[in-house]
Amino acid sequence: MVFSYNKILVPYDGSKPSENALQQAIQIVNDLLKCESETTDPMQDIQIILLHVIEEIHIRIPSLYFSLRLIAGKPVKEFFKEVYEEMRKEASKMLDDTKKRIESSIKINSEKRGIKPSSLSVTVIPQLIIGNPAEVIIDTANNRQKVDLIIMGSTGLKGISKVRV
Repeated sequence: MVFSYNKILVPYDGSKPSENALQQAIQIVNDLLKCESETTDPMQDIQIILLHVIEEIHIRIPSLYFSLRLIAGKPVKEFFKEVYEEMRKEASKMLDDTKKRIESSIKINSEKRGIKPSSLSVTVIPQLIIGNPAEVIIDTANNRQKVDLIIMGSTGLKGISKVRV
């Protein structure tokens, strides 16, 4: 029995578990490409939705608010705007690099396996969303993209570990 997955959602943050999930997605796509090259039944194009969620920062402790304001030397809204912008830039670069790596890996694996180029195409769609990771993943899977399969790591980067220097 061959399963056809047209939309695969991979929540990705660069952590080892998310990298393992990404490698599984690539393997599934390569297997689908192999099946497609061996069958006469037409399959639909495959999309890998590479989702990175920037978690919203919530400050509930007034003393932390004032400490951040002193450290930043500017209004907290402006400080957080800069922090989010830096996180966006880093995440966008990571997603772009990962997209290129996925496309290259699928092409190389297809060539190694002797899979002839087919009419079936694989598209990698990077998405960057700010919000609660669990809620964004569920919303993307059910409402925004209506995915067939979610492949994700068991844990991801949290808090300050998301900020790369």
